[in-house]
Amino acid sequence: MAISLGNPASEAGAAPTALLAESLTVRECVARARQRAPDPRVAAAERDAAVLDSTATFRSRRAALSFQGGATVAPEHFYDPALTNLGEYALQLRVESLVLDGGARDRGRRRSALAARESRAVLEQAERDAGIRAGALAIEWLRLNESERAERQSVEWLEHLAREMNAGVRSGMRGRADALRATLERDAVAAELDLTHRDMASVRRELGAELGRGDDFVPAVRDEAIEASSPPSETDSLELVRSLGVAPEVRLADLGRAERRLDVDAARRASAWHVDVAADAGLAGTDLSHAVPPDVRSLNPDATLTDRLHRDLGASLALQFRRPLLDRSAASARAARDASSRAQELRWSAESEAQRRLGLELLTRWRSAAVRYAVARDAATRADEHLLHLESLHAAGSATLLELLDARRALDDAHARLADARAEVLGARLEAEERK
Repeated sequence: MAISLGNPASEAGAAPTALLAESLTVRECVARARQRAPDPRVAAAERDAAVLDSTATFRSRRAALSFQGGATVAPEHFYDPALTNLGEYALQLRVESLVLDGGARDRGRRRSALAARESRAVLEQAERDAGIRAGALAIEWLRLNESERAERQSVEWLEHLAREMNAGVRSGMRGRADALRATLERDAVAAELDLTHRDMASVRRELGAELGRGDDFVPAVRDEAIEASSPPSETDSLELVRSLGVAPEVRLADLGRAERRLDVDAARRASAWHVDVAADAGLAGTDLSHAVPPDVRSLNPDATLTDRLHRDLGASLALQFRRPLLDRSAASARAARDASSRAQELRWSAESEAQRRLGLELLTRWRSAAVRYAVARDAATRADEHLLHLESLHAAGSATLLELLDARRALDDAHARLADARAEVLGARLEAEERK
């Protein structure tokens, strides 16, 4: 099937060949929805953010280099000399390194990698679901278009019949009851046609949103090839079952298992040693009230600012370590993380089983819909032949109006069942193939 995309004003005067040149198949609608639907676009932005966060985490070094400094001025006679060193300053390069952290930084990197993988799985899920929605809407448009065509033909047929009945009434060959019944049948089908137009407008808006189009979106659908209504082959079945085993939902549950294992590791290593090392080099001194402090002049009366800076030049090394000795909540925290990990294991197992059942359900729906479509197609052919036969009998006076109208209703019902069966088999096939 193909869907034409365009503006109502431009399509009104366009040639049929131009419409075909602009058409999209259902598969192309699926591909466009994967890129332009709102959900995949949001998921793609979140994927980009997660990947950049993961890159930033992996690029972080164990040692951090910084430039730091500051100055405090406290002139003489402003404070008690016992409480002030007359100001101080520092201008240093500082290196800090984490020696031991109980695996916290490694877990952080692994979490960021898992978050990036989760974002990719969420994006894949959003693209798949958007494609399935767009394809389903395109197929629904095809079904409604077929229904609209059949109902319009039925209205025209009944309108012609009503005119014949009215002419028969005027000539005295028909009773008014026949003319009234034909008119009522026409009005009933016309009301159904109006509801179909309403549904088509709703589908048009939804499909336009999935394809990133505005309110001027107008689809036009051509029939799908008959081969698309065939039942699944053995290859289709095997590919679907295999692909559902690694579906985004299963991968997300598996990534959740990895995250819970990181939580368990963090809880078990909560009492590990934490050791930090810091080294700095630069200038640091006191007494900013004098360019050359008195203690420097006492050692060298001719001392200058350079001598003072030479004295203040230096380096230092600091070591900090800690280890919790008593934490009454640690045991409960470890038990909670273990329980959470077990729950995620069950969630992954349940999701894997749900995807397996989904695969079987999709294949069953596909086969059943293909069978019903074949039956509905034969029934529509027989109903059409039956109506032609009843028209001949009615024209010859061998069949009543009620029999003729009943044959018309049987044909309408057969066409409706055929459209429903075709939409169902196409929808089942689309979803099964999109989940491969």
